[in-house]
Amino acid sequence: MKNLSERKPPTDNGKHLGIAGLVTGGVLLFSINPNLGVYPPCPSQLIFGLDCPLCGGLRGTYSLLHGDFGGLVDHNALLAVLYSLGFMWVLFGMVKRLSFVPNFEIPAKHRSASLITLAVILVVAMMFFTIIRNVTPYWGSGLG
Repeated sequence: MKNLSERKPPTDNGKHLGIAGLVTGGVLLFSINPNLGVYPPCPSQLIFGLDCPLCGGLRGTYSLLHGDFGGLVDHNALLAVLYSLGFMWVLFGMVKRLSFVPNFEIPAKHRSASLITLAVILVVAMMFFTIIRNVTPYWGSGLG
């Protein structure tokens, strides 16, 4: 295993490919309404009859792409929070890249602990959201 100082910096090829995939998926989802039933059904709904943490994600993302933030919250409230956090992460990354804030970085010794903590928080939040959305009665289409 190489020392951290011997590693080569990552290339942007994977990042560009990921961005291209997101844009392509966004254009496809923008143009085809998931409420029409053209996408495959949720495996969690088919097998267990339960809403998974991402159930309503396609319909909510479709609503968001069409400027309906309320529709996103109505279809999947957790996804609305995750999209907001993702937007802030991209915004902070742009600020860092444009060097408006110098030395805007988590120290390396705390970085892995921070990522593990964030992953645990996300998993716990998804578990609680799954339980809540499957136990509470829906208000309209509810939390799902």
